[in-house]
Amino acid sequence: MVRSLELISAAAFVLVGGASAFAPVLSVPVTLSSLSTSPLSRLRAVTDSSVIERPAEIREATDRKSDTIDELMPEERWHLILHNDKQNTKEWVAHALHFVVGLSEERAYHVMQAAHENGKAFVGTYCYDVAECYQRGMGKNGIMCDVIPAEGFQ
Repeated sequence: MVRSLELISAAAFVLVGGASAFAPVLSVPVTLSSLSTSPLSRLRAVTDSSVIERPAEIREATDRKSDTIDELMPEERWHLILHNDKQNTKEWVAHALHFVVGLSEERAYHVMQAAHENGKAFVGTYCYDVAECYQRGMGKNGIMCDVIPAEGFQ
């Protein structure tokens, strides 16, 4: 009988105090009367004792630098240029433009066709990191692209 009460109290402690890795560690005494109460009332007893109090002084966030669109989007922009090649099919190039760069199927087809007819085509204007990422993704698919500054594009 004593052994079964120890097991029940240990199980109740796990259910009340140690059920979650994110719950605060609280030691709640386990008695037979607490085992007969509902889990909701046990939860209220545990959570009511761990209320976070409001700070005495609330400051405005004036010391933080405000983010403007100019700070989030740097002025230096880069063009991604697609080059025509004889190795890849038109369908494969349009497919890669659609899935790597994220162009619509129609836009990818028009860019591919412009590269086929003119030798190179303008894909889009991006910040350098994004343009370089697209260049690498297209290169992994066997398609040649260049990243050039937006000012130098002819």
